[in-house]
Amino acid sequence: MKKCSDGDIVVFGDELNDLSMFMPEWTCIAMGNGRKELQAKADYVTGRSDEDGIGQALRKFGWIS
Repeated sequence: MKKCSDGDIVVFGDELNDLSMFMPEWTCIAMGNGRKELQAKADYVTGRSDEDGIGQALRKFGWIS
C-alpha cells in the first residue's frame, strides 16, 4: 500500500472550527459560503456548499472529471 504524504492531503472547511486543520503543508480549500477568516488561509476558495462547491473543486484540480 502506498503511503500518503502531506502533499496528498486535502481538507475542506467553512467554519472557524476548521482553522485547526488548515495546515500549510496540506491543500486547504474553503467553501464559498465559509467564514472570511478561513477563506483568507485557504489555498483555494470554491463555490458554496449548497451549489456543489466540493464537486467544483474536485473537477478544478482534476481529481474527478
